[in-house]
Amino acid sequence: MSNEPVKKEQKLKPFVFVHPTTGKGKLCAVLFLIVILCSIVPIISLVNQPVLVLGMPLIMLWSIGIVLAVVIVLRLALHWGVK
Repeated sequence: MSNEPVKKEQKLKPFVFVHPTTGKGKLCAVLFLIVILCSIVPIISLVNQPVLVLGMPLIMLWSIGIVLAVVIVLRLALHWGVK
């Protein structure tokens, strides 16, 4: 038997919100929130028009733009080292 004290395992809280602490982290969080807000139903209904742009419906271009915006924000966060 060893004389090491037994560490009591900490009980986890049921909900933990980890928020960004640096300026770059806060900027990335705001940018990602903007991208998410641009992809919800009220905004989508604004771009759901029978308009063709470059031969594609406007809503299709909007969805491609949302995917590209997510990739750009995530790459920016990765480049800045935001955790």
